[in-house]
Amino acid sequence: MRNILFLLLMVISSLMVKSQMPTIPDTYFRESFGTLVQKAKIVLSHAYMVQQLVAETDTIPGWEGFPVKLYAFQTGNDLYTGRPKTGKVYLLNPSPEKLATWVANACWVAKYSVDTVYTYR
Repeated sequence: MRNILFLLLMVISSLMVKSQMPTIPDTYFRESFGTLVQKAKIVLSHAYMVQQLVAETDTIPGWEGFPVKLYAFQTGNDLYTGRPKTGKVYLLNPSPEKLATWVANACWVAKYSVDTVYTYR
């Protein structure tokens, strides 16, 4: 019973803190969010591991339901063999809109600001 009361107290206090936290102003989404989305598109287009799509799945343990993609990629030549290094990697790449949302929310939580000084870092 004591643990249940403690858990209930923790839930209520976290909800109170969250309700007191200011949210990102609507004007930001109307006026500036599109620019951040464009920047996110540029960032996502430069992911060097996104070269050859091998497979896509949503059944990887711990990531069920998410569209995880397997890519094969090559980097510079190996120092000893002289041949290109190759690898495979699973990536869960967000959409530009999702990445921009994550960035804006992280800046807002950390600094209560979505100024480009923070969002473009």
